[in-house]
Amino acid sequence: MTKEGSDYWDRAERTYNQKIDNVESQITTILKTKLSQAKNANEMFRVFHIFNALFTRPKIKGAIQEYQIELLRKVEKDIEVLRDKLLNNQTSEQHHSTMWNKIRGFPAISNKILWTE
Repeated sequence: MTKEGSDYWDRAERTYNQKIDNVESQITTILKTKLSQAKNANEMFRVFHIFNALFTRPKIKGAIQEYQIELLRKVEKDIEVLRDKLLNNQTSEQHHSTMWNKIRGFPAISNKILWTE
């Protein structure tokens, strides 16, 4: 390759990398905005699903890591809400089913999940 060709290649590579950085910055901004607006774990998982193909990019991966702890907190909160709902809304039919599940050796919570509407 000639000196001109080498210089041209270097300029093209720098231009390409700058454009990629700009696009990644825009995507990171959108991702952070959507994650910060998510009200619960399901909404956060929906956002992660949309951007899943881009998680291999280091800049985008870094943006996601910032929200991991928040996602875990929201999942824990959703599990607590579900547990409270399941434990507080047991009908007599569910009670009888729960008794049968105990006899069969199934965990009580599995029956409650099945009966949740």
